[in-house]
Amino acid sequence: MLLKIGLTALLIVGWHFPTTFFVPGGPPYEKGWIIWPFGQQTRPALDAMPGVIAPATLPATGTPTLALFAAGLASMAFIAAIAGVWGFIVPPTWWQPMVLFASAASALLFAIYFSPLAIMPLIVDAIVVFLIVYQGGALVEPSTP
Repeated sequence: MLLKIGLTALLIVGWHFPTTFFVPGGPPYEKGWIIWPFGQQTRPALDAMPGVIAPATLPATGTPTLALFAAGLASMAFIAAIAGVWGFIVPPTWWQPMVLFASAASALLFAIYFSPLAIMPLIVDAIVVFLIVYQGGALVEPSTP
């Protein structure tokens, strides 16, 4: 039970970072900050990326982009993984693939927006993937109704 709570807390932290893409920070953190990596002035790592890969400005309310899809998929997959850990709506056997998918989508998002503020979310993604790959079977026993 305690492992489930700890894993859920880690997954909530993992969910938080890509979700901030949809609600960028305002003044005085318009360029983002350590726990809110996206701000209204956040720009992609390379100047050539705005357009199909990343929106020119945040929040991304215009044309769908790769960054928008990555943020949305990561957020939804982290939520599904949390539900799977607890056996709520999502089958308990799905939580590990969902976590791997969510971490990959989150890592893609923060690679597009790579900066010093992207390091913390990438570390959280790496920790989550490490736990799943090396300790996955021992973390959570599938829930039984």
